[in-house]
Amino acid sequence: MTTMEPLLVRLLTSPAEGTPDWDVERLVEAVARLGHEVRAVPVTPGDVHDDPDGAAVVQAFGWDAARAAAGAADTTGTPWVFTPVTAAPSHGVIDLRDNDELGSLARSADAVAVSTTDQERHVNQLGVSRARTHVLPLGIDADLFSRSGPAANRTGRFRIVCEALRASDGVLDAVAALEALPDAELMVLIPVPRTDIDTVPHLVAVRDAAEHAGVRDRVAFYTPGEDRERAWLLRSADAVVSVPLVPGAHRIVLEAMSCGRPVVSTPVGGARDLVVHGVTGLHVTSGDGRALLGALRQLQSEPFTVEAMGSAGADRVLSRYAWDRAAAEFAGLWARCAASSGAEVAPTPVDATA
Repeated sequence: MTTMEPLLVRLLTSPAEGTPDWDVERLVEAVARLGHEVRAVPVTPGDVHDDPDGAAVVQAFGWDAARAAAGAADTTGTPWVFTPVTAAPSHGVIDLRDNDELGSLARSADAVAVSTTDQERHVNQLGVSRARTHVLPLGIDADLFSRSGPAANRTGRFRIVCEALRASDGVLDAVAALEALPDAELMVLIPVPRTDIDTVPHLVAVRDAAEHAGVRDRVAFYTPGEDRERAWLLRSADAVVSVPLVPGAHRIVLEAMSCGRPVVSTPVGGARDLVVHGVTGLHVTSGDGRALLGALRQLQSEPFTVEAMGSAGADRVLSRYAWDRAAAEFAGLWARCAASSGAEVAPTPVDATA
């Protein structure tokens, strides 16, 4: 394993702006396993954090954090890395905020780290050069979300799993496809208890659509608790569907691949990068119910393809998206920024796969 000198990193977050695409706590833990120290500090609007506290580099998640990191750079010359936050409910979409001050702030960072090529394009629109924009892998617990492990009981039907976080998640297309797949069933992951479906309009629409199509007996709603439950359910799937009309949360795509399940997705947001068409799953056009039905029919009729795509997806996650790999790429970027500022830190990233 290639090593580097231990880094001290000050990691600033902007809780008021939304949630980073990376679980900061897990990222900090994974970086610590590589021998580095990360001090995570939340920033609220108006806070001043112009003292990097001896850190070799500052990582800023969000605009408020970026202002603080830029202040530290002005005061001490400490290099900093900026990562925009994708505010809910528009998961995966960066709020560019047409504001000269914010564009200038992004351009002043030593590097900008994002999670998707779509986000990279958005950042480049702010005037940040491609040379300073880096697409870093998302992180996932590949030991928990793995091909082996307990799975939910099967019924003998072709099981499709999807998630309904928003009205634009395309679940109605999956329900419509079920009408033409008499030997299939749909498991819908929902963010509220089943008893509260009536309080969420887009879930009421899904339930009503299933009743209208005459497939209500083959549509089940499930509220997973811990990640272990999500993995338990995903392992039982024959296919996982993620077909949002707009860039959406891509957590389920990464989890499904890690569990060795093929994914049918629209090539938007994170899914564009995660799912390799014809290798780890199938891409279909947003809102194209006929294409979705065709993809599901293909998988239902080709069990060997299901297994091959699932295996390829799991391998892709292990080689690129396991937490230690994500942490290594972050640490490598931080080290390069620190080295370019004159700090005595090796610029070579850790090879977490060695």
